[in-house]
Amino acid sequence: VLYDPTLTLTLPVGMSVTSCMNAVAHAAEGLYAPDGNPIMSLMAESGVAAIASALPRLCANAQDMATFAQGRDAGMWNEAVEFDRALAQRAAPALAAIGLDLGGGADCRLLYFLVRSLRPRTVVETGVAAGYSSTAVLSGLRANGAGKLFSSDFPYFRLERPERFVGVLVDPELREGWTLFLDGDRRNLPQVQ
Repeated sequence: VLYDPTLTLTLPVGMSVTSCMNAVAHAAEGLYAPDGNPIMSLMAESGVAAIASALPRLCANAQDMATFAQGRDAGMWNEAVEFDRALAQRAAPALAAIGLDLGGGADCRLLYFLVRSLRPRTVVETGVAAGYSSTAVLSGLRANGAGKLFSSDFPYFRLERPERFVGVLVDPELREGWTLFLDGDRRNLPQVQ
């Protein structure tokens, strides 16, 4: 997992807020889960309250993402920017051909940069959609020469055969280092090994 408490000291506010909103979404999932219980609900509510309390302090200590990344490794940040540009150019026509709104991507520059910089051997991702973040992580791992990505998703149930769209942007040559689970986080995450 990429979460490192020391990174939050200088992480750009937009990325931090995005991460917080993702955490709130996962807490909400815990509140309406069919097999939920009072303890899980209490934990979810406490998590949302903690995030709501921390966000004003987080925003008061903001830093620009490019400044953060260039301060760590300017050459690697430039590599990440180029990766992101190439992914955006490839993704637009691929997603237009599908004709579905699968949601936008994460900040792939930062994800790629962090994977390249921190060199994790194992990454766990929740939420794949079209596969922007998966592609960024897998490309970073490949550039590092090692690593494995475990992804958890729950396909868009409103579509026919929705699993065919999960990770549609992930190139075949990147899939060797990828394990994708499609039964929702509660079922998927215990399978990560």
